[in-house]
Amino acid sequence: MFSFKRSPLLIRKINTNKAEIYLTFDDGPDAQCTPAVLDLLREEGALGTFFVIGDRARKYPALVERMIHEGHSVFSHSIDHRYRHYFRSRAGLKTWLTESLRDLEAQTKSQQKVFRPPAGVLTPPLMSLSQELGIPLILWTHRFYDSTRPWIESAAHKSALKIRPGDIVLLHDSQKSQNCSIFLKTLRFYLQDVKKRGFLFQI
Repeated sequence: MFSFKRSPLLIRKINTNKAEIYLTFDDGPDAQCTPAVLDLLREEGALGTFFVIGDRARKYPALVERMIHEGHSVFSHSIDHRYRHYFRSRAGLKTWLTESLRDLEAQTKSQQKVFRPPAGVLTPPLMSLSQELGIPLILWTHRFYDSTRPWIESAAHKSALKIRPGDIVLLHDSQKSQNCSIFLKTLRFYLQDVKKRGFLFQI
């Protein structure tokens, strides 16, 4: 996933004519919701990309191992998801970015080539470092703000109607405990709705 001969600086969708989209999950792993998300993806025959937080990945290594074992991609959403790094010096920001990648490489035993900044925040120093280091920043085409409010089927359906080849969908497998069940119900609805439109889920 997200492999390019000449990596764009900023990626919001993938350039393809194939009927496929990229389902991505941020902020995990989460002890409660991530296993249920993985169960559901397996049941629906869908693959996804998990942008994990390094500190959480270390806390739940079995979940990261399961993601990889079941065919999903795992990439960095930073080592700690702390926004204060955006206000550090260029050298400090570079250290945070490179350490985030190295930390997850050590955990997954696979090279980390892309990065999703926390909250999708883009600053000139981060974008400059992305160019310097050859590390694309992965954002998204569709989002639902599902980490702050319940994700409901009407919003999912509205997005599915607009889905196009190469779109990147942002979701969160780390959910508030009271929202996990409705998230899973809507995720199943969304997967089935998108598949009915002839799209596959790529990694």
